[in-house]
Amino acid sequence: MVTLVFSADPFLAHKGARKEFALAKKEAGDGMSIDLAEQSFLDLYNAAASYPLFGDKKAILALNCPETMKKGKKNADAGLTELIRLIEAEPTDLRLVISLVTPKLDEKKPLFAAIKKHGKIKEVAFPKDADCRAYLDKYLAASGSSIEKAAADELLARVGSDYGRFLNEVAKLSAFASGERLTLDDVKTLVAAKEEDNSFLFIDSLLQGDARKSLKLYESLKRKGYEEVGLLSAIASQFRFLDLVEYLDSKGMDEYQIAQVLSSPAPVNPYRVKVSLSKIARISPKALENALEGCYQAQLSILKGQSDPELAFTRFICNLEVR
Repeated sequence: MVTLVFSADPFLAHKGARKEFALAKKEAGDGMSIDLAEQSFLDLYNAAASYPLFGDKKAILALNCPETMKKGKKNADAGLTELIRLIEAEPTDLRLVISLVTPKLDEKKPLFAAIKKHGKIKEVAFPKDADCRAYLDKYLAASGSSIEKAAADELLARVGSDYGRFLNEVAKLSAFASGERLTLDDVKTLVAAKEEDNSFLFIDSLLQGDARKSLKLYESLKRKGYEEVGLLSAIASQFRFLDLVEYLDSKGMDEYQIAQVLSSPAPVNPYRVKVSLSKIARISPKALENALEGCYQAQLSILKGQSDPELAFTRFICNLEVR
């Protein structure tokens, strides 16, 4: 039996696949996992076609199935034809679970068509607002905390359709609440708004060492009501992304492979990776490390009440060295 689990949200796709794999592994008693962002369909086929080692069945979890083949990559689809034939044969000793991140499944593609005919396909939808609110209330109540309705509304608006981020933000807010009731101002301060993709502009200006431009962008967002802690979180997130891209690039991965690895909790476009690599090439080796540490220290000084938010943020911009 082959099961394909897909979702537009990477966190939900992988979580759903792991749940199916746990059931399959319990039945088979023998299990292994393969990451298709790093390994090929040929690796998956070889594992699926081999005999079980510890019983009459085996379970395999294949994460990060590519939605399309990597054009121009030699042997990108090696093993795919063999894998499809194996699925069509419906082997009784195999329990294969595959995860795929996509908003809409193209069932005409040979692999997915074969799974539909000879296995099963499950879509994991993003939870409804009511379910998210129920989870939020239950999570906070466990530590004696609660949240205003307006604050909960703001949280859901800021995280958008990113369930992995939603869970992270709930955990962060719970730790901050420490048994108290969370307010709208708390959420606005601690949770970066969805619109803060403008943090990319900050990254560009900061990596260029253009403090004047960075300060102008900061003043512009301040007038729109953005808070320093939230902005620092958004900026730190982008720097962490660049740091991970730099590390994976050093391991010899191309932009397609890097995008697949980093597509959690949200899908990553290979073009974004390519642009990031061009930015990384123009800065000093220590720049990202210094930027992340600067973000952390600025946030810490604000949250501890040691520095005025505006002063801490301005100091962070002016003290960052990228060359």
